[in-house]
Amino acid sequence: MLSRNKEIPFSKLDCYVVLKTLGKGITSKVKLIQEPASKILYAAKMFKIDKKDTHTREHVFTEIECLNRISHKYVIKYINYCEVGIYRKKNKTSYRCQFILMEYCINGEFYELINEGGSLDMDLCRFYFRQLIEALEACHRVGVYHGDLKLENLLLDSEFNLKLIDFGSSNYINLKDAMGIRGTEKYMPPEIRLNLEYDPEKVDVFGAGVILFTMFAGTPPFNYADVSDKFYRCLIGEETSKLFWRYYQKKHENKNFTVDLISLIEKMLAYSPQDRPSIDDIKKNTWFNLNVPAKEEVIRMISYLKFNTP
Repeated sequence: MLSRNKEIPFSKLDCYVVLKTLGKGITSKVKLIQEPASKILYAAKMFKIDKKDTHTREHVFTEIECLNRISHKYVIKYINYCEVGIYRKKNKTSYRCQFILMEYCINGEFYELINEGGSLDMDLCRFYFRQLIEALEACHRVGVYHGDLKLENLLLDSEFNLKLIDFGSSNYINLKDAMGIRGTEKYMPPEIRLNLEYDPEKVDVFGAGVILFTMFAGTPPFNYADVSDKFYRCLIGEETSKLFWRYYQKKHENKNFTVDLISLIEKMLAYSPQDRPSIDDIKKNTWFNLNVPAKEEVIRMISYLKFNTP
């Protein structure tokens, strides 16, 4: 029998107590940590130190550079960076790591709402889409282009506001043309898949368009943005786009894909970057400026989705 005075062992990250793992990626882990004196909770994005892994180091420094440039209520707050930290496990083994210290978003991943709740209604969808566009506008204003927009890179804070995260694949440039394959396949525009020169603003617009569709429908619009994908080919065809929307309207009978919503999504997911709207254009869009629920109603609706889904 354990003595009452015997403490339950915790892993430690430098002086912080590690409470649990929040997420895992290919090169990193995100831990929930607590500062012992203040009891303040943080999220620590940890990377093992490997001097040969220049790709990961580049991503780390890109993320730090981007987060240092941005201060916005819908973008994750950067706290600090430790280049050489020590992670001590419960079994007393340890290893060196570097970590980025960020605010902790207590309501978790936005993706889980869609994954578990199915989809959002029109007004709630618009509420969160506006927050996403505000976050992108703040990023672009300081020359940061996210480059890997997806539902998994959105969190919910204590007030159920969006927080945009994961800037490791971002561009922080003032020139508008770039090259290189980056991002996640279902959210990649055609020019990225083809490894062509691209406008990073229009890449973010495309990713935001996929997010908008998925929030409302509960499923992504296509597997990848290529003419070999029958759904994307159907969406961008002048004679076939109606078939695309007819299919999804039948698949989601409880949804009403309005003319204004369809028009906005089609523009954002256009094959040619030149045909996609800018962030300013989106903010002037008819659908974008329709009603959104009051904050109290948003909290009620999201709380129901989080705690009343099977």
